[in-house]
Amino acid sequence: MTGLNFARIQKMYRESFNKYGDSTDALLTPKGRQEERFKTLCQYLKSGDHILDFGCGLGYLYQYLDRNSITEFNYHGVDITREFIETCNRKFRADNCTFDLIDPSSRLADEFDVVYCSGVFNISYSSNSDMHQNYVYEKLISLFSMSKRLLICDFLSSNVDYRQQDSYHVDIGSLVDFCQNNLSRRWQLRHDILPYEVTLIVYTDDQINRTRNTYLGLYND
Repeated sequence: MTGLNFARIQKMYRESFNKYGDSTDALLTPKGRQEERFKTLCQYLKSGDHILDFGCGLGYLYQYLDRNSITEFNYHGVDITREFIETCNRKFRADNCTFDLIDPSSRLADEFDVVYCSGVFNISYSSNSDMHQNYVYEKLISLFSMSKRLLICDFLSSNVDYRQQDSYHVDIGSLVDFCQNNLSRRWQLRHDILPYEVTLIVYTDDQINRTRNTYLGLYND
């Protein structure tokens, strides 16, 4: 992980949390919109799903699911910012949720039905854009390997007319090629949710019914 400055990212979130407290401002997303992302996730959930929220922040996804989900679920949130995890563990004490602090380079050993990752890669971890992108793609491989059914990841889109300094906007063409060659042939890209973001949905089951020329999981997901 040489050349990747995770300490800078942790410092940014820590300072933001100290300034704004338990709010979306602390997550460097002052304009909100997260419920639109969460609604999208809910379209893909099944009853009883075990969900990994990679980069859970202050646990707002769990809070949303607890209030709005029509299905039963188990939730595990992880983050690299200690203040976020400590806050989550104070706020949420239900049997169906856990929160853990992780090291940026760590790999979780568990498996989950759905792995969700939103906004984690939006701030560059390196001044070298290729180095940051390589880390993003390596982490997507790792997250996908933990998923039994779906990986859902939200990015800033390259299809924008303005970019903040130090932000990472995924190149859509590169992302498609990477997904096709390294994750699964069965995927979706959604640019219909928020105008400056793109959501990648990757299915682990990409087996083909050769008789019908459809994916085997098409009617089971």
